[in-house]
Amino acid sequence: MDKYMLLHFKEIFPEFMEKTPIFFEDLKGEILDKVFVRKCIEYIYGMQHQIFHDLGSEKTIELSRIAIADLINLKNTPDINKEILIVINYLQFCLTFYPLNDLVFTGQHNSALKWINYSMCDDLSDQQVNKLELSRFVEFFESDTVRSVMSTTDLTQWFGDFYYTCRRLSAYHNVAEELVFLCRRVSGMALKNNQYEEFSWAFSCLIAWATSVKHEVSSELVKEVEALIRDINMPEKLKAQLILCLTTAANIYSEKSTEEWANLLISTYSVHLIGHQKLQTLIAMLPTDGSENIVRITEEVKSEICSLKQDLNERLKLKRPSIQLIEQDRLFEMISPIFDRLLTAQKVTLLYEVLFDWYQIPLIDSIVAERTLIIFPKSKTGLKIGLNNETVTFKRDISSTYASLIKASNQFLGVSHSINGMRDFEFWEHLPDRIGVPAQSFSDELYGHLVDFYGFEIKELNAFIKSHANSIESYICLPSMHFPVQFLMQKSLETCWPLSISLEKAKLDKPVSKVCLWCGAGSLTEQIESETLTKILEANGIEVTLFKSDKTTKNGFINIYQDNQFDVIWVMSHGEFDHWKPGEISIEIGNKEFLSLDEAMKLSVPDDHNRRLLFLNICDGATHSSTEGLERLGFAPALASSLQCVISHLWPITSWSAVTFGVIYSSYLTTEGDFFSAFRATLRVMANGNNAVHERLAKLSNHSEELRDRLKHQDNNFDLMAHSGSSVFFQ
Repeated sequence: MDKYMLLHFKEIFPEFMEKTPIFFEDLKGEILDKVFVRKCIEYIYGMQHQIFHDLGSEKTIELSRIAIADLINLKNTPDINKEILIVINYLQFCLTFYPLNDLVFTGQHNSALKWINYSMCDDLSDQQVNKLELSRFVEFFESDTVRSVMSTTDLTQWFGDFYYTCRRLSAYHNVAEELVFLCRRVSGMALKNNQYEEFSWAFSCLIAWATSVKHEVSSELVKEVEALIRDINMPEKLKAQLILCLTTAANIYSEKSTEEWANLLISTYSVHLIGHQKLQTLIAMLPTDGSENIVRITEEVKSEICSLKQDLNERLKLKRPSIQLIEQDRLFEMISPIFDRLLTAQKVTLLYEVLFDWYQIPLIDSIVAERTLIIFPKSKTGLKIGLNNETVTFKRDISSTYASLIKASNQFLGVSHSINGMRDFEFWEHLPDRIGVPAQSFSDELYGHLVDFYGFEIKELNAFIKSHANSIESYICLPSMHFPVQFLMQKSLETCWPLSISLEKAKLDKPVSKVCLWCGAGSLTEQIESETLTKILEANGIEVTLFKSDKTTKNGFINIYQDNQFDVIWVMSHGEFDHWKPGEISIEIGNKEFLSLDEAMKLSVPDDHNRRLLFLNICDGATHSSTEGLERLGFAPALASSLQCVISHLWPITSWSAVTFGVIYSSYLTTEGDFFSAFRATLRVMANGNNAVHERLAKLSNHSEELRDRLKHQDNNFDLMAHSGSSVFFQ
């Protein structure tokens, strides 16, 4: 191993250097020499900073991962010296600081979790959770070389980012427990060195995590914070950050109320609040009793949101559209209490004003607040439904109801979602080959939990909605979540409304005279679907232009999409949704070419006096990742606007279920007069199950005979939500 004692920087990072030769001036030295190791670390940071400045954040993260792969390859050298291995592990650890912090700051929590993996293990696969080698921390502190170059600033940043991510994703609970002592030790070192900003970040994130899981150390940590606030030797800037920590859920262990701490922060330390912190403090000041002070404070909140969004817009200009969606809702969890309290205070229209400011929708272009139903199912005080300054609340224990729902959803979709703050939540470990494909055997169980969660069959809520049905134009749900609310409405209320995901006032529909049928993947059902649709539409005087999959191209679709010649663009193809990588979504659009969500969001919808319909009759077309707010990180919700309504499916349904839904919808499209009425009529049929579906198809016997014959030999039980409840209408 002696020949590896003397190394050039380019020998440590060969692939990284090949990808970025323009940045490199080579370093040479002994791998165990403290000066050389320090220079390597400084050089790593310098390279990351330079790449970020010249090529942006995403390129920096990509190249940092390549550099880590180089280190892992170096560690595979036979008979490598243990001390050298420890130094290489520390260089790997250092390489993760920038990517992890950037991903935390921009709200990309799933990706941040991967970089926690990269910091403490050598598996660079896309597995969501790996076994971390926590013994590396002990080795770092025991190594003379590493200890001499170790930075408290870097360590506190990593621990803060680690605990922030663990709390947001309810991830790595056992690891987080094991690292509590070390985080406190490192934070204490920072405080002793007067590194107040570093200390407050790591310690505040540790407290937030500990509080969320009700860890036994929570009370002790809060008492330490209160002692520091009382300490006359502590700087005001530090006190401001620590008081801010006590305006959160950590307050349950404090001697003062949330409102008391928030008022102290605003009155005495407001000059030290930065970024979103004043907004966070104002939210904490909101009264819980519905008093008139809520209006005054909400107006201040709105003003602060507008200032915050201006700064955000500047930062997002050059980022991908999907990343913009993630960052736009990065702080939504922080502001969500205002919606709960405004509903309690019966200030529903004021709630919408906050939403319009948050999503930057001018009032003149927004939905009519007084005619938009809001569903708020996750309040700690109960299920709340509001409309036009009226709120109905059904008190319940949300924790058990929500836990049962998520467990059933995990089983149904074959995913492994966690619940923030629930440390003993039981995960579904039997993940399928393709995540997100529904399991029929769990369909009825999930449906039952959804009925309980949304409460449309609760007598008081049901009566309230039905009594206002004629005045409701659309609805929103906060957070919107990945559940078939319109299907549930149709089953329980015998009607439903569009999901106003864009918050934009919908234009009137185009009269349907020209329809584009676009085939992208050459599926087994493409021919029967396109032929049946053509028969139904043309029989009603609608011109149909069919683009077959052996002729379609990506550029061809882009031209069609940005053109104004069609009233309906109907896509039959295959969708791909990566459940581990939010925003990584694509549609096979023709000639083996894929259209990504980022590409689709950059396309323009022609401005017109009326809106068109985009029907994505594909798997996962409406599947979206959670961003806490109005969740738009998916094809259908992201592409909906005042100019274009979108219909698609929340999960991969069978080809024959998709064809059946499409054919029935096309039949109503010719008779109902508008896009949503046709959707509601179709959903009514689907919600009534097998008999209703086959009765409707029988009425279309002149056009659907082949489809009806094929369905006799398929396993499509429309009595199950798995086959009948996936469709959603966005506007």
